[in-house]
Parts: sequence; structure tokens; C-alpha cells
Amino acid sequence: MKWNELFAKSQGIDVSGKNQMSVEDVMSDYGTITITDFSFCKTSNGDTAFVLFKESPDSFFFAPTVLTNMLTVIDSMPDAKEKLMSEGFPVTISKSKNKKGNRSYFNFTPADEESETETVKKSTTKKKK
Repeated sequence: MKWNELFAKSQGIDVSGKNQMSVEDVMSDYGTITITDFSFCKTSNGDTAFVLFKESPDSFFFAPTVLTNMLTVIDSMPDAKEKLMSEGFPVTISKSKNKKGNRSYFNFTPADEESETETVKKSTTKKKK
């Protein structure tokens, strides 16, 4: 049995026939995405989310731990899940290295928080002049 078939049978989202993308490809192709749906699957490392997103409706990707944790919180809050399902959840994907510089990982920043941070930075910069 193929992985896509296994997940399609065990989850609320049917990913059979969809293209699996890596997080790296999603980041390089889109940068900011809007998550439209997600579900969880059991792996040897615990639950992992898989994600559907607006920018490529025929694709999905497996979420790293940080995004899986964010989606677990959203899933536990009915109002947040309803908002994601109706409006989508915009996130900006970036890549960072740990302090030692020997390990890379992905960051997922809610896009609305990112724009608020930029607005604060711009207003602070203007005040200093």
C-alpha cells in the first residue's frame, strides 16, 4: 500500500491524487501560504499534521513539529478551527539555523503577526527621525 493510500483511508482529508510537496519546496515556491485544511496522522514520532493550502489546491505537505504543534492548538479551539476553515490561516515560511549553525529548521509565522510587527517597526523608525 502506498503512503497516500494509507493516509487517505485513515484520515478526515483525502490526499489520494494530490501531489506531496516538501516544506522546502513550498517555502521556495510560495513563501507565504494560506492553510485551508489539515488533519493528523500517527507516526513513530507521534502525531504529524498534513496540510492543504490555497496556493496549490492539488498539493499537500507534512508539517514539521512546530507547525503540527500550532495546528494542534488550533484544533483544540473550536473558534480558531472554524476561522481557519472559513478564512484560512496565512503563514510565512522561513528557514533558520540553530545558535551553533549546525542544524536548519523551518519557522512558521502567522502572516497577520508578521505584518503587525512590520507596522510597529516602521512606526518606531519614523518616530526616531
